[in-house]
Amino acid sequence: MKRIIVGITGASGTIYAIDLLQKLRSFPDVETHW
Repeated sequence: MKRIIVGITGASGTIYAIDLLQKLRSFPDVETHW
């Protein structure tokens, strides 16, 4: 199981982080938390 920490800054960073987390959820060996 891989754990990736995503730091978010700025208003536009939220959009990119949500997109990234949604894509990471498709990998069975990656754990994500919202």
